Amino acid sequence: MFTFIMGAGLYSSIFVFPVFAQTRLMRHWAGIVDVVPDSSPILGPTPINNLHINCGWGTGGFKAIPAGGTLLAHSLATGHAHPLAQKFGLDRFRSNRLVDEGAASGIAH
Repeated sequence: MFTFIMGAGLYSSIFVFPVFAQTRLMRHWAGIVDVVPDSSPILGPTPINNLHINCGWGTGGFKAIPAGGTLLAHSLATGHAHPLAQKFGLDRFRSNRLVDEGAASGIAH
């Protein structure tokens, strides 16, 4: 199915822009983008003992992960969430305290 969709997309692009037929694909990337309902990351401990997570960054993770790594390291070293990361815990979904920054996240999805 995916191959069919990719092929149809490429064919359509070449139909509209014939010069694209001469393009050589040097590299590409594909993968899963992890996004949560409030478009904000999840940082910190989980209900499973000694399991901490740093995920849900969406497409902004590439730029934000250095800060995310620092915040997660603080949590692992001290046993407490860094003040900047406190509202990004996993428990916010259970208590319905979602982070209302979807428009500020800069992601298209």
